[in-house]
Amino acid sequence: MKEYKNKFNIHFYFTVGKCDNKKFTKELTQQLYYERSYLCELYENEIEEFFTSNRVKLNYDVDANSREFIKEIISLNPASIINIRGRQKFSKDTVYAFRSKDIPFTNLHPSILPYYRGVVSSFWAMYHKEKDYGVTLHRVNEIYDAGAIIGIKKSALDYSLSVVENMLRLVPLAEELLFEYLDNILCNNESISLEKQDHSISNYYTFPTDYELSSFLNKGLKLVNKERVEILIKELTKQRLL
Repeated sequence: MKEYKNKFNIHFYFTVGKCDNKKFTKELTQQLYYERSYLCELYENEIEEFFTSNRVKLNYDVDANSREFIKEIISLNPASIINIRGRQKFSKDTVYAFRSKDIPFTNLHPSILPYYRGVVSSFWAMYHKEKDYGVTLHRVNEIYDAGAIIGIKKSALDYSLSVVENMLRLVPLAEELLFEYLDNILCNNESISLEKQDHSISNYYTFPTDYELSSFLNKGLKLVNKERVEILIKELTKQRLL
């Protein structure tokens, strides 16, 4: 939390997810488990203790498009809203409500925009044999992952690693990007430079079909290396949480 906890109030909202009840293949289900659930299950008490000790207010099972949520956020008059790995798509009404109050609404997206909008971006980057991948911080607008770009951090893809391992390797880049943004708006009072996305080169990806998943696996690529992912998650958590 750096020095922010001593200067600002931080509120953390866990939103509900539309895709939680969808049926996926065994392989994709395992990937999503390690992406979204493993850490919280492994360190549930430690995570809550960490947030509490850093004076972060936790809110669970929040509907980000509800009137109650919108009203609460507006009443807080935040310096910024930052969506990180949220599972819920924001409605046009939600986006407009925050924009009308001049509340900066941002999203941390785990890919290089505008090329990889949508979900499981590291999978698609590997599927298309990209050299690089990364994270993008951008404004939220009415079109999914299409808002103006604040910053991008890139790294080389490692094809000896699984999709989830490559995703976890983005954590330091994501931290760097977020702290640069927070330093600018909270500590330095600097204006944020925005770059419009070129929609003509954009692509939007959903979850892979059975055929696309089979094609990926037949190339010798992996979604998850269970043992290595668990070690990496524990190492990252120990460095930042415990």
